Amino acid sequence: MLVEHYPYVSQWAAPALNQRILAGGDPCSDPQWQASSGFLDAQEYRYWSWRICGIACFQSVLLYLRRQGLSLDPSLASRYAIWRHAMAAKAYIPPAGRFRAGTDLCALRGHDRSSLRYQVSGGCRH
Repeated sequence: MLVEHYPYVSQWAAPALNQRILAGGDPCSDPQWQASSGFLDAQEYRYWSWRICGIACFQSVLLYLRRQGLSLDPSLASRYAIWRHAMAAKAYIPPAGRFRAGTDLCALRGHDRSSLRYQVSGGCRH
């Protein structure tokens, strides 16, 4: 049986820095943090980068679906954009870093509910 892997997306800009950040390093030490995450404000990124693991997981699913040929809303290209959409839709629970159980991700992505429906429950817990 063929197993397809979802792409890994870190909640921080560079996955190579995960261990350093977890050990107390500054998430903004990566010179690419703005381009990679979509956040522009350093303080906002420092705060939210610890709380967007669910967004990183969701971005991984979106990247996988794009690989499968699904056309995705380009406005959801960054973790910041996904976070803003999820917060506006009241689909994301801060500071827990997870989606509300039963969130309709098609609505979050702007897809027609009849064409494709994904449900998310749980999320990562710290």
